[in-house]
Amino acid sequence: MLFQQLTSIAFLTPHKQLLLSPKPKKMKPKHFISVAVFAAGAFIAAKAQAQSNYQSTSINGQVWMAKNLDVSTFRNGDTIPQVTSEKDWVKAGEKKQPAWCYYGNDPYNASKFGKLYNWYALTDPRGLAPQGWRIPVDEDFKKLITQYQNDRKLLYAVLIEGGISGMNIPLGGWRGRKGDFKDKLEYGAVWSATEKGKWVSYIELAPIFQVAGMREAGKEAGLYVRCIKE
Repeated sequence: MLFQQLTSIAFLTPHKQLLLSPKPKKMKPKHFISVAVFAAGAFIAAKAQAQSNYQSTSINGQVWMAKNLDVSTFRNGDTIPQVTSEKDWVKAGEKKQPAWCYYGNDPYNASKFGKLYNWYALTDPRGLAPQGWRIPVDEDFKKLITQYQNDRKLLYAVLIEGGISGMNIPLGGWRGRKGDFKDKLEYGAVWSATEKGKWVSYIELAPIFQVAGMREAGKEAGLYVRCIKE
């Protein structure tokens, strides 16, 4: 909207001059360019500002996003590839390329679960986390777990959607290394940025046992992301 308003100023002003003056001055091309550049910059800044207003919850001195990440661009504005087919998901992993998808490739799942990302999207130097946020590491999760006395059942109860922590982690399932979707409504998984050889840490929620804790997954898998304030 801001871009449209500013663009209208750039192109309507000469027209108004034509109505009010018998000998209007033509706007020089560089003036159009300057206004257009300003408008584009203002639009990008407004969009970034809107995206920075994320719901959050404070736990043990940490501020966490209260919803799974749902972005399709890196912090610098570059597009993150959306990968739908199993074959292309496997290929992205083999080439160590960033990728995201909706669970089941169904956009309807985004509002509740957010997006699934492979580990290469997390660690891309262009930055997956929005401005002012970062991807959590194991130490962040350990501090979170310590807050609840390392009790896996208590941890599950407070982290699950509707729990008292405000994290509201949904059971959104995950995407396997081979591109298959698994365990929707039966499992919750959120990435850590901590690498352990060919494996990476994540926090799991397993309702069948009503427990939560740290596990490890392959970098090619698709899990959800919760950012933490810088």
